[in-house]
Amino acid sequence: MTREAQFEGIQHGSVEFPFAWYHIRIPEYFLTYPVHWHDEIEIVYCIKGTFENTVGTKVITLNPGDFVIIPPQEIHSNRVIAGHEAEFITILFDLRFIKAHARADSIYNTYIEPFRLLTREFSPYIKKDCPLWHQIMPFYKLIKEVHKDINGAGRLAILGSLENIMYFLYQSSQKIDSKRKARDLPMYRIRSAIYKVQNEYFEDLTIKSVSSLCGYSESQFMKVFKETTGQSFNEYLISYRLNKARQMLISSDDKLIDIANSCGFNNQSYFTRAFVKRYQTTPLEYRMQRQGN
Repeated sequence: MTREAQFEGIQHGSVEFPFAWYHIRIPEYFLTYPVHWHDEIEIVYCIKGTFENTVGTKVITLNPGDFVIIPPQEIHSNRVIAGHEAEFITILFDLRFIKAHARADSIYNTYIEPFRLLTREFSPYIKKDCPLWHQIMPFYKLIKEVHKDINGAGRLAILGSLENIMYFLYQSSQKIDSKRKARDLPMYRIRSAIYKVQNEYFEDLTIKSVSSLCGYSESQFMKVFKETTGQSFNEYLISYRLNKARQMLISSDDKLIDIANSCGFNNQSYFTRAFVKRYQTTPLEYRMQRQGN
């Protein structure tokens, strides 16, 4: 896995075959990953250690052998539990990938599309050795065996395995009623703000402009955003920018001032102070530690 892969806004897999397999170790790759969302469904399998995944309003602690499956467009985040390390696999794929290969649109429209339209849901946490775990584990193992053959016949096994996993998820799912939709509306309305940050974190983003985008007054937006994410909008924006900067420090030789500017920090001194507060080390020291210099 390239270190850039953890960040949103990238193409997972190829346009032709939008499937990606990532092997992640924490805290090597991140300590926390901010609230975000994407169009792909995400399957996370814990190999070892313990870490925390928040999906919507549900806080899930993953132990070795557990799965968490995050529906498309669902708001989620990750964090390391203090004193713990963890290693896990993340699989991302676009559900429309299945539609492109389905023999009949009616199959996709009936059993897959409801998850994209947020009219059907399943429990994201699949604990080791529960019935659903035993149903999907053989297909996860097959994907694990063939995922490196992404440009060959392995595609057949991957596609078939994903379809089988979706079958069992559908069997364990239920319709989302109108009361549930109304209750979750604030969470889905702030996705516009989160998407804005993911794609324009380097711009001058104001609460006024982002709250308008979400259909809230400034005071309503600040209240709902804090209740939904656990952070103020400005805290979230700074956190996301710092994650981007941290990644650039590892993967490039760009000057610190250039990294600060490209991540939305127009003042290098402020960037350094914010970085030290978050990571307990300066940007330069962090780069030297991670690059092994």
